[in-house]
Amino acid sequence: MLDDEDDKKKNKPKPHPDPRIVVDVLKTEGELDGNDVQKTVRAKGYGVIRTCYETGLRKKQTLRGTLTFELAIGTSGKGLNVTKRESNIPDESVVWCIIRETMRLPFYKEEAGGTRVMFRVQLGEGDLPVAVYKLHRKSEKIAEALKTKSSAIEDCYRPVVENDPRIGGALVLRIRARLNGEVQSVTEHETHFPSKEVIKCIREALSEVKLPRITRREPVFIYRLQLEAARGDK
Repeated sequence: MLDDEDDKKKNKPKPHPDPRIVVDVLKTEGELDGNDVQKTVRAKGYGVIRTCYETGLRKKQTLRGTLTFELAIGTSGKGLNVTKRESNIPDESVVWCIIRETMRLPFYKEEAGGTRVMFRVQLGEGDLPVAVYKLHRKSEKIAEALKTKSSAIEDCYRPVVENDPRIGGALVLRIRARLNGEVQSVTEHETHFPSKEVIKCIREALSEVKLPRITRREPVFIYRLQLEAARGDK
């Protein structure tokens, strides 16, 4: 017979270190079966949705909320347009990252043209914080210098992203600088952004930045960008 202490241990919930992500298909209209869509988005969508969410968690470890959106599928069998219904997630870049990555998932059939699917995504932080990159001691000044190219970076990707809402995402760059602050090279360190033209344009823009002087060995920085089009609730 268990005593009270043993009973408490037995009923104690197991630790859940990873972010909590639940994706539900609320309804479908058209040829696609809702159960098949839900199985696909849970099996193939968890990883990319988690990447979107963790990008936001690195900025705010308590980020959480629920997003509901409706996706229309055209006669080509691909995502045609999306309507954001409700969201209390305060980070819009996370919201549109999730929507975009869901549009990319391979559960659309060519005969499913005209289908509309309503999704609900619930996000909750895990029991452990998401790891963040180690900051350089001059990180604030370095960030200020890089931000001087914000307008140029926007000019690089805005036309492409606004033309096709499925294009966007994270772009991680490796920046090597000289001791005098001149940028020596900008290379792709890790990227999920599909447009090579945009990447090349951004690399060229950042190559012109003048960084703070460094007194030690030539530094290498990892610079992460989240490229999303500025959109309203449509």
